[in-house]
Amino acid sequence: MIVIDAERALRAEKKMLADAEARMDSQSSPIKETPDAVGKESPAVGVDDPAQPQVPPFNMEVLGIFGLGNSLMADVSINGSQVRYKRGQTQPVGSASGFPFQLVRIKLPCVKVVDASKTEHEACMTNKFK
Repeated sequence: MIVIDAERALRAEKKMLADAEARMDSQSSPIKETPDAVGKESPAVGVDDPAQPQVPPFNMEVLGIFGLGNSLMADVSINGSQVRYKRGQTQPVGSASGFPFQLVRIKLPCVKVVDASKTEHEACMTNKFK
């Protein structure tokens, strides 16, 4: 029974990861013009300063930290996608190597990740209940 439960949990985690990656892919899709914007000139974004790239908004929340020692894990919501990090591994559990946020550290009650541009982001658990 334990093996069956573990297999079900693994399938569920893989499905959640695939859903999260699909959401991240859909968020990075280009913005399409609306019909009422056709024929109107839109201001050029970033023309004055081409060296400054557009940075999407970032939202990170620590949902939980559990385990002991090197088996410490953290569930984190990054831009609406829920992932699980394990201490000592940079990529989330079960994710492909191209995940844009790599774990720097889990130090209770906080989790620190770094994005592709090497910007560090840290979030800590709070005692607020939803």
